[in-house]
Amino acid sequence: MSGTGYGQPVQGFIANFGNPFDPVTDGYPTTNPTEGFTPKDEGFAGIIYGTPVGGGPTLRLYCIDINTSTWGGIGYQLGTWDAAEVPNVGYVARLLNDYYPNTNEPAALTNLNQKAAAVQAAIWFFSDRYVLNTSMGALRDEVVAIVNAVIKAGPLIAPPPPSLTITPSSASGPNHVLGPFTVDTDHPPATVTVTDGTMYSNAAGTTLLGDGTTADVPSGQRIWLRSTGGASTAVLTATSEAIVPSGNVYLYDGNTAGVNDAQRLILAEKATLKTTVQATAEFLPFGSLVVKKTIAGPGAGSHGKVVIKVVCDDGVRRRPFVIPAGAHVGTTSRTYRRIEAGTTCTVTETSNGSTATTTVVVKGDGQKVAIPEGGKKTVKISDTYNFVPGSLLVRKTIAGPAAGKQGEIRIHTVCDGKALTPDFVIPAKSPAGEQTKQYDDIPVPAHCKVTETADGHSTAVSVVVEGSGQTVSVGPGEIAEADISDTYGLVPGQLEVTKTIAGSLAGHQGEVVIHTFCNGTALPDFVIPAGATGDQSHIYSGIPTPAKCTVTETVDGHTSTVSVDVIGSPDTVTIRPGGSAAAHITDTYGARPGSLLVTKTIAGPSAGHQGPITIHVVCDGTALSPDFVIAAHTPAGTVSHSFDDIPAGSVCTVTETTDGATATVIVTVSGDRQGVTVPAGKVASVSLMDVYDEGSPVEPEPEEPGSPAVDATGSLTVIKHITGPAARRHGPIAILVACGGPVEDFAFEIRARTGPGSVTRHFDNIPAGSHCNVKETANGHTNTVAVTASGSGRVTIPARGSATARLTDRFSVRVAPAPRPSVTG
Repeated sequence: MSGTGYGQPVQGFIANFGNPFDPVTDGYPTTNPTEGFTPKDEGFAGIIYGTPVGGGPTLRLYCIDINTSTWGGIGYQLGTWDAAEVPNVGYVARLLNDYYPNTNEPAALTNLNQKAAAVQAAIWFFSDRYVLNTSMGALRDEVVAIVNAVIKAGPLIAPPPPSLTITPSSASGPNHVLGPFTVDTDHPPATVTVTDGTMYSNAAGTTLLGDGTTADVPSGQRIWLRSTGGASTAVLTATSEAIVPSGNVYLYDGNTAGVNDAQRLILAEKATLKTTVQATAEFLPFGSLVVKKTIAGPGAGSHGKVVIKVVCDDGVRRRPFVIPAGAHVGTTSRTYRRIEAGTTCTVTETSNGSTATTTVVVKGDGQKVAIPEGGKKTVKISDTYNFVPGSLLVRKTIAGPAAGKQGEIRIHTVCDGKALTPDFVIPAKSPAGEQTKQYDDIPVPAHCKVTETADGHSTAVSVVVEGSGQTVSVGPGEIAEADISDTYGLVPGQLEVTKTIAGSLAGHQGEVVIHTFCNGTALPDFVIPAGATGDQSHIYSGIPTPAKCTVTETVDGHTSTVSVDVIGSPDTVTIRPGGSAAAHITDTYGARPGSLLVTKTIAGPSAGHQGPITIHVVCDGTALSPDFVIAAHTPAGTVSHSFDDIPAGSVCTVTETTDGATATVIVTVSGDRQGVTVPAGKVASVSLMDVYDEGSPVEPEPEEPGSPAVDATGSLTVIKHITGPAARRHGPIAILVACGGPVEDFAFEIRARTGPGSVTRHFDNIPAGSHCNVKETANGHTNTVAVTASGSGRVTIPARGSATARLTDRFSVRVAPAPRPSVTG
């Protein structure tokens, strides 16, 4: 505060504490108040001057705190309405916006002292409930007018105060570069300078900001400082100019000795202010901490992960020192640099690497050290690892039919050359079951050999020992086990198994396997390789007695072509102590029977009108029963019949004894009287075809002896051409060749999808002069393929020559008919 401007004394009244009078809701009193108010005269009401510390024009302000004094030299700083704790400050801001010195109002008062006093008095009405005495006359009238206008217009919101900050205001540390310091302003740019330091825009301190000492920066700029000339402190200064609107409040800055409070002021008009703030960087001396970790002991290399944590009282979080699991014997270290001198650090091993198999002795854990200036402090921690001792459990199993009749058993154990004492001794005649002995505190890793030095056998009792002489590895913390079993029996016997291979196909069989069980125990299988002949034998020795053995042939050697007849399996024999027994199995091998499949195709335009058809089959002189009979009127297609269980190698003849011809239907038979050999275990197939047409059998007229045609024959070649865009999609085609009688009638089929191309068939030994009709009984059309047929269909056979008949089928895609139109209505 630097003085006062226009204004004058005023007389009035101020509301007492506890008086509920509200300036906004109750309005300005029309007369002098009598109750709840106290007379109060003010020596000055008007403009107060303020001089900015950072430089700039003098500020004009009003008082908003009538009960608190101020005077020249009192320092102020911008504050907020909330901090000012002044009521109705929004109405005061409205008043300042519309009246002197922002405007010439109230215009009715031409004297500037009165004008300023009227505005101040109106402000005090809102801020302090101060009412002018009616004796103030015209001045009071103008104050009433101002108050009424402001209440009608309503309050303004708080004007934003200018802001300039450096965050943090101070920083310290042992680093050469400190920061970041962040400059924030709502009126950028801000001018920043540094004393005894250099400014950088990156944390590494490599990119200068401006020229390093001065720069204009935007709001939010981050700055790092490096000391220069060995200075321990650098000062960062930021300056910014801002236009401050009227209505901003100024509060006592508290910097005047002996003054606890001062009058609150409000800016009467906008002003340009220069604001300066500072931050300090303190560069502290530093040192370092070296943590050395030593790993030793026989268990080194088998330990787990080791973690050492460093906690210092400077608040800096540091990475733990981690030694991975399995690290070898030796010393490793980590150095923690740039720790502030005088800092106390505690070094703690939070994970010592002990595991289920290793123990550890830690020395040096939990040390506290002070970091020296410019030097280093070393902390040593050692971990000595040992393996957890192991144990060996020796388990002895006594079994067998003679268990309990054996003598003393003794088991001797040696670990890495050192005998474990005492031996494991099991008294004679101990019953069947398990007995154990455990040896503890064995240094590891260890290799222990477990040997049964006395097995308890006698002249009357035999023994089978399993597990003696084994070597067991004992690991850290482990209980290793060694199992030895003694199976006791009487003096064993033996069993001879003989296999006889016989039959016409002996030597052609597959592998044979004979499985033997004695007293419920399986003996190794007796395997006879494929192709063996004659007698094959195997002797099983050392069978505990008395024994009951069952011998079973589980694989008999039969194949897809070889059958077998087995005699003697299974066979059960008894073996007395010291005795023997024999089992004999005979396999007789022969050929596996086969089958004959007869397939009959019925075709031709009269298919379905024929009579019954009978097919007779004779194999090696024996007729197969019953005949294959196809009922009359069976429609076009194929009909099959299988004759099974025919001895392999049989030669079978297939004859059509009744061909289905009638008085009105003629037939052409193909495939009649075929012979076929039936293979072993497989199916032989025979196909016959009957093509039926209208007509009746015609006997050929005998020719006179000596005529050229008598005893003369010729041949016929039929060529079928398959063409057209749908040639690859046609159905089955059947062609009938009729040359005057059943003997000279022929038929042949062309399979579906044969085309495009030509198919040729040649027929010989046709009597000369025969008139042959070549007719297509099935033309290959389908639901989707249409056919157009052309070509010669009738030829005459020359003597000792050949006639040719050519037929052509052109296939095309069948076009669906257009839908028939419908009429409605």
